[in-house]
Amino acid sequence: MLLNVLAAAAVALVTPHGGPLTPTATHLRASSFSMAGFGAPKPAPKTLEEMVRDMGNRLPKDPAETRCACGSGESYAACCRPFHVGDQQTTTPEAALRARWTAFAYRLPIFIIDSTDKTNSAFMKDRIKWAKRLSKTSMFDDFDFSASRLGVGAVEPGESEESVFMENSFTLQPKAPMGAAPVRWAYMCTHTGCIYIYV
Repeated sequence: MLLNVLAAAAVALVTPHGGPLTPTATHLRASSFSMAGFGAPKPAPKTLEEMVRDMGNRLPKDPAETRCACGSGESYAACCRPFHVGDQQTTTPEAALRARWTAFAYRLPIFIIDSTDKTNSAFMKDRIKWAKRLSKTSMFDDFDFSASRLGVGAVEPGESEESVFMENSFTLQPKAPMGAAPVRWAYMCTHTGCIYIYV
């Protein structure tokens, strides 16, 4: 019955030249599918970039006039931004540390994902799920990074020729103040750059 109604409606249409528009089998199948209650096709799933864009960020409005959150004293445009946008690769543990700190400060989960080695316990194959988890639990939204500080320490040999340890500390300033926390980070550095392994 439904197919007959659709066919009758289609025959009633006319072409731009005034002649009748004969329904094709493809047209009838598509119309029948839509009218059967399935509606329009579902939109394509959002890409990682689209989803992260919807999450929002804390990027400075003027990167050239804003001091980088890593504490280097340089502007964000001249310091960590080239790493975040992919113009440069971090080639030292200090650069990797500063770029990751600033990625947390400015809410940039894709850079955090890309700069984390697959041996890290936080690593997830599903990058979209990983980004959602970071956004929900690990973006330090309750902290004031303008009042927080990163301390860069000495670099020591790691467990392999390509890995190093870096002693450093950081002070995160939440609504209720807390003290500096000493941390030891491990990075692996190759000709392609430095990547975070574990704490």
